[in-house]
Amino acid sequence: ASTFSQVDAITEKMLSLFQRYEIHATWATVGLLTYDSIGSLLKEKLEAIPYDNPAYSPFPLYSEVYSKANEMLLVGLDVLPKIINDPHQEWASHTFSHFYCLEPGVTEVDFKKDCQRMEQIARERGHVFKSIVFPRNQVNKDCLNVCADHQYLCYRGNQPNLFWKNSAYS
Repeated sequence: ASTFSQVDAITEKMLSLFQRYEIHATWATVGLLTYDSIGSLLKEKLEAIPYDNPAYSPFPLYSEVYSKANEMLLVGLDVLPKIINDPHQEWASHTFSHFYCLEPGVTEVDFKKDCQRMEQIARERGHVFKSIVFPRNQVNKDCLNVCADHQYLCYRGNQPNLFWKNSAYS
């Protein structure tokens, strides 16, 4: 069996263990992976993110590429309600597009658009995000200001230390 076909079963098992041992956890998802089908994702009119390196942007979504994608890439739709409704689990944002906040070319406005898309996804499921997990832990002051505007209470990041430097991917 493919790894994708096992996601729901593995997640269910983890949730069961977390409930049994009263483990509190945060599950962060990328908004692009929450659509009910590749077809519904392809219907979206999504603008490219203006990274200096366009390979970082998942947009535009070309039907000739994504129409051949495995529907199982859209993981978590069955288990997401179980996470949302479990009092010890939290569903957090991992941004809509796996947004890189420190890459050259992006602006605060671009990040704000990404946050608005993610809020729309949460609203459709009766949810409000309280936390965000930044892709590649890339965080900056402008993005944190946007998060505050969108009522996020906390984010995952790394404290400055000898082994970590908050930097662009390049």
